[in-house]
Amino acid sequence: MTDDRWASPPDPTRDRHSAWADVPPPGGSAVPLATPPPAGPALPVVTPPPSHLLFGILAAVFCFLPFGIVSVVRGSSVASLWAQGRHVEAYRASRAARNWAVAAVVCTPIQLAFVVLAGFLGTLVLIAG
Repeated sequence: MTDDRWASPPDPTRDRHSAWADVPPPGGSAVPLATPPPAGPALPVVTPPPSHLLFGILAAVFCFLPFGIVSVVRGSSVASLWAQGRHVEAYRASRAARNWAVAAVVCTPIQLAFVVLAGFLGTLVLIAG
């Protein structure tokens, strides 16, 4: 009791099973199952973020000193983080350096207002005393 269905080789023209994908169709050549990826660089070229170090130094010298110092410290870490391959942290440090320098510039008028007010009140105390 042999079954003749299994005795003959399979016919790729009638059988569309994936096991026959590498068998060329009759009268033609085999079509590749997957196309190779296009040639090119594996990773896009990304430029390092700006360090904003000059902006931080100027903010530390001419504006609110504590925020300027924080900006300089954060800006100086950008290049080393980028060199270590920690790109996300480098972008965060760059953004933080810029934000601290902007905060130093914004706080400068407030600081000047306090200095002028203290000078005015000190003058009043000297005159009244």
